[in-house]
Amino acid sequence: MTRILVIDDESGVRSMLTRLLTHHGYQVRSEANGLHISEVMEEFAPDLVITDIIMPESDGLETINRLRNEYPQVQIIAISGGGLQISLDHLPMARMLGAALTLKKPIDNEQLIEAVHQVTGD
Repeated sequence: MTRILVIDDESGVRSMLTRLLTHHGYQVRSEANGLHISEVMEEFAPDLVITDIIMPESDGLETINRLRNEYPQVQIIAISGGGLQISLDHLPMARMLGAALTLKKPIDNEQLIEAVHQVTGD
């Protein structure tokens, strides 16, 4: 069973993504940010990380960079609604740092499941 780690500071988004992915047969864990990413990776060993970009304490770009350096085998999907700086699109930077795919919020459920299938090969 594919394991997916969802990282988003918005509890409603984490909950929605967790329910959606669990409903589609994935084993899911969620975190509010990437602050303890190394510990979570060791405990849960996800195949895929879906991370928001704009988050307090440890943002998604920092998380992606750490994942690429420490866990190069893990697949990454970056998501973002733009945050307070709407004019600054962080998703291209996420792609440059190693995210396989990027999605803009609000996320369409079918689009997310399609992206997960594409990245994991399920």
